[in-house]
Amino acid sequence: GRLNFTESLNQMGADITMMDPHRVLVKGPGRLLGRHLESPDLRAGLAFVIAALIAEGTSEIHHVYNIDRGYERVEERLRAIGASIIRVS
Repeated sequence: GRLNFTESLNQMGADITMMDPHRVLVKGPGRLLGRHLESPDLRAGLAFVIAALIAEGTSEIHHVYNIDRGYERVEERLRAIGASIIRVS
């Protein structure tokens, strides 16, 4: 179930096929569109952040406490390299 978050990436426009519970096939490059997402865990949350940064439009990611647990000051670090990212209370 760790790769179930790929369905949310597909809804953004990615082309990801679940091969089995341990493998996915990713076809790209593809155009991603912003959307509202819920971070189910640490790794999926960061994948959503990366996808949101390259997507057209605005994305909103909820439950970022999962990301905060593993990546200290992630939004500050991404801003330092030019990302447009805002933390909203």
